[in-house]
Amino acid sequence: MTEVIVKGGGAAWLVLFLFFCSLAYGQTVGSVTTPPGAESLYLALRAVGLDKERVHKIRGASIDRGALHISLEDGTVAFSADAGGRITGALFTGDGEILITPPTTTERASLALFTGAAILDESFSVAYFRFNDDLYERFKPFFRPPADDGESFIRQWNPTAQNLAEEDALRLLVSFSDQPSEMSTGATGVRDPFLHVYLEGNKLGAFDVRFDSALAEQISAGQHRTEDGQNYYDVWMSFPVGPSSRPRELAEVAESKPDFSITKFKIRAHITPPTQLEANATLTVSPQREGRRVLLLELSRLLQVKAVKADGQAVEFIHNQAIEGSQLARRGNDLIAVILPRPLDRGRTIELSFDYSGAVLSEAANGLLYVGEHGTWYPNHGF
Repeated sequence: MTEVIVKGGGAAWLVLFLFFCSLAYGQTVGSVTTPPGAESLYLALRAVGLDKERVHKIRGASIDRGALHISLEDGTVAFSADAGGRITGALFTGDGEILITPPTTTERASLALFTGAAILDESFSVAYFRFNDDLYERFKPFFRPPADDGESFIRQWNPTAQNLAEEDALRLLVSFSDQPSEMSTGATGVRDPFLHVYLEGNKLGAFDVRFDSALAEQISAGQHRTEDGQNYYDVWMSFPVGPSSRPRELAEVAESKPDFSITKFKIRAHITPPTQLEANATLTVSPQREGRRVLLLELSRLLQVKAVKADGQAVEFIHNQAIEGSQLARRGNDLIAVILPRPLDRGRTIELSFDYSGAVLSEAANGLLYVGEHGTWYPNHGF
C-alpha cells in the first residue's frame, strides 16, 4: 500500500505517482544481533589499526576457502588491535601467492577478459586481510620471532591498514552481533565465514578477492579502476562454492537465504519541488531466521534519517557514518543498520517505521520532476 502527498503543481504529481507505484514487494534484507553500543563497535571496526605487539615473521602459512587458495611463503605479518575484543585484520608483506580456478567456462572467460588468463594464479608482495574467524590462532604455528620490536613496520603500514578497514566494518558488525566474541579468538569457525583480501599483485597490480558465506555467490574477485575521472569496479569473476569443494567453515551454514522478507510497504511522501522529499515509510517485516537483532537495509546516502521505530518503540540505527564532504559524490548508495532491543522470532512479524528527508529529486524540462535514487529513496534490501 502506498499513499503519496505531493506539494507543487504541474506534471510533478504524475511522475512521482508512477514512480511510487513501482515499489516491489517481497524484498530481502540482511540482518544481525548486536550488543549495547552498536555504533561504538562499528566505529572501532572501521578505524582499527595494527598492534605493535602482534608483529611476526611468518613462513609457510596458507588459507583455503573452496576454490580460493592463498599461501604466505615468507614475510612479515602484523595483526590488528582488538575491536570489541576481536582480532579482525592483518597486513602481510613478503612473498605470497593466490590461486583461484573458476568452476565454469563462463567465469573463466570473464576472468580472461580482464586478466588475460582463465585461472587467477598471481604472486603478490602486500596483502591486507579482513576476517571474522580465528585466523590469528590458525597462523600462530607459522610465526617466527620478528627482526625488531615491530614499531617500524607499524609506522609504515598502519595508515594503509586503517584506510582499508573502513569498507568491511558494517559486514563485521553484522557478524559479531550474532555470535560471542570468543569465536574469533579461539574457536574453530563461525556461522557466517567472511574473508576479504586486498592484494598488490606483481603483474596485475592492486585487486581484491572475497569469500562471504552470506552471499549467494561466495567467491569473487575484481579490481578498482579510474577512467575519465570516474571510479569503476570490474568484477572479474563471481561464483558459488560447490558441494564437493565446500570448506569445513560452511559445514553448519545453511544455503544462502534471506534473514527476513518485507511483506508490505506503506509510504507517505511530502514533495517540495524542486528537490526535497520528506517521507515516512512503514515496513512489515517477517523474519526467516531465529535470533536476529540487527536488520540491514539500503537507503540513499542523500537522505537523512530522523528516527526509526520498531513496533512503535524508538530503536538505535546507523546510517551514513563516516561519509563527509566531497566523498558523498563519489560513494554509492548507503546502508542503514537497525538495531532491535531483542532478537526476532521466526513467524512473528514486526513493523518498522522510518522518518527521513533529503534532496533526491531533480527537475527536468517543462516542470517535470524525477527521482534519481530509484530503488533507494525508501528503505529497501541490504547486502
